[in-house]
Order: sequence, then structure tokens, then C-alpha cells
Amino acid sequence: MLSLTDKVIRFISKLVLAALIVIGVVMLGVSWAHIFCRYVLNDSLTWSEELLKVLVVWFCLLSATFISVRREHVRITIFKQRLPKRLEKFADLFVSFLMFFGSFVMCVIGVKLASWAGIRKTPALRIPFAYMYASIYVSFGIMALYELRNFLVDLLKPGSPPAIVDAAPSIEELAALAEAEEKRVAGEV
Repeated sequence: MLSLTDKVIRFISKLVLAALIVIGVVMLGVSWAHIFCRYVLNDSLTWSEELLKVLVVWFCLLSATFISVRREHVRITIFKQRLPKRLEKFADLFVSFLMFFGSFVMCVIGVKLASWAGIRKTPALRIPFAYMYASIYVSFGIMALYELRNFLVDLLKPGSPPAIVDAAPSIEELAALAEAEEKRVAGEV
């Protein structure tokens, strides 16, 4: 079951990454257009800031899902490291459950906010506010799926890697590479 779940999560993660790239490029283009019009043409765009507000909300919340799938969210490990091994495993399970539960609750809140927004629209672009609030339930819904997978893994196969493992080096590996490079450069001088 977990292998099927991991395949689905990898597919969703690729979609999220593609959406993040598109949103980032659009934000960059709109920002440049806004700056060009404001400082070169002396005529500000009336809609650019509003669009950027909507896009930055989507970008931030989707980025959180991208971090969550890799289990790279902020953790306070000082307490966990001082626990006995049995309690350490329980702490991992408890944190995974809390992340799932919190994501699920935020998803429900996002649905309520989107329905509360109704047909209200933004002033300049006339985009329904529900589209902006949709970022909450979409992102936290995806995150809840990721965290449910993490909870099941912590319950059934403790110590398993996240669903997505990048080829990118970790912080520790980067520090070791930097140290080796410093030694190499010092040896050449």
C-alpha cells in the first residue's frame, strides 16, 4: 500500500513543483512589468500588486507542501535527542500525527473561508476571493495526504525515508564538501 501511496505522492509533488515554477515565473514577469511601467513609463499598473498578492499566497502555501513531502519542515530536535530510543520513536509518531491533524484542520478551515468569501471579488482584477482562499485547502489538503503517509510510515516502518528523496546533498554533506574544498585550496597555497 505504501508503494502505491508513494507513487501518487511523487506524481502530486511533480504537479506542485510545476505549479511553483509557473507561479514563480509569472510573479517575476509581473514584477518586472510593474517596475518597468512605473519607473520607465511613469504609469503604474493598477492590477499587478493585486495579482502578486494572490500569487504569493499560492506560492508560499504550495512551497510548504513541497517542504512537507520531504520531511524538511522545522523540527525542534534538542528534546527528541535526549529521550530514550523507545520514547524517541513515540515522539516521531506523535509529531507525524499532529502534523496530519493540523493539516487536516487547516484544510477544513480553508474550505470554510472559501465558502465564506462567496462571490466577493478583488477590486482591480475582479478575481473571486474564493480563489485565493482555495490555496489554503488545496495546500493543506495535499500536506495532510503527505503527513498521513508519514504517520503510516512511522507507525508501520519506523526510520523509512520520505516519499521524495532528492539527489541534492544535505546540509551536512555540503559542509563536508566545503571543508574538503577549503583544505584543498589551503594545500595549493
